[in-house]
Amino acid sequence: MAWFRADGLPGCALPLYSLCTRFSRPFSQPTCPARSRFVRSGPCLLLILCFSLASPVAWARDIGAALKVGTTGFGGDMTVELTDTFNARAGINFFSYAFDEEEEGDDADMELEIGLQSFPLLLDWHPWGGNFRLSCGLVINRNELSVKTTEPGSVELNDRDYFVDSFKMDVTFNLISPYLGIGYGNAVRDVDRRWRAAMDLGVMFHGKPGVRGRATASNPAQQEALNQDLAIEVSDVRDDLSGVIIYPVLTFGISYRF
Repeated sequence: MAWFRADGLPGCALPLYSLCTRFSRPFSQPTCPARSRFVRSGPCLLLILCFSLASPVAWARDIGAALKVGTTGFGGDMTVELTDTFNARAGINFFSYAFDEEEEGDDADMELEIGLQSFPLLLDWHPWGGNFRLSCGLVINRNELSVKTTEPGSVELNDRDYFVDSFKMDVTFNLISPYLGIGYGNAVRDVDRRWRAAMDLGVMFHGKPGVRGRATASNPAQQEALNQDLAIEVSDVRDDLSGVIIYPVLTFGISYRF
């Protein structure tokens, strides 16, 4: 069994399409959610977020919270008022799903898993003290895509067919990703209404992600050739996805001021 890694793969939306089409036919309807390994570090990262807001909360004038859904998955955030026009915000977003495909003949059954997990740490500027805001900050980015076989079968790598016991390819992204965007809603605005609508529109700059793959040939004599073609395949995926270095963020939700 061998691992290969190639840095410099930009993108998040296109990896989904490329990994699907490269190794199998179009996927069927999604099955039940898969058990996610992307949330294993969640408690530790959530603790970091709590400490990051500990100082602002100590002297903040108002505090609000929001529940949201969008391209980052399901999540929520907490907002603390710093001044009349500046707020600090920290949140958590997550989503995990697996798509299965059943192949006929000797082709291996494939599973594509989407794992979204992010922890934004943002500064919001409300230039007129109202709902409109400009946001910037950093996101702890644990997003990941993977495609793998669910049972022994044949896969095509570098235009050659191999019968494998297992195959998996992962696309990962920079752990720390800058964020820039605009939004609507001020969870701590000093008015009579406690409930408000919330919206964010922006981009997360996840930089140049990495790709890694592993495969185990059913026939040990083919392992060396399999390793070489797998390395070429990883490089090809990187080339196919070149130029996509951002992840679009669009969320909608509702906030409450305490």
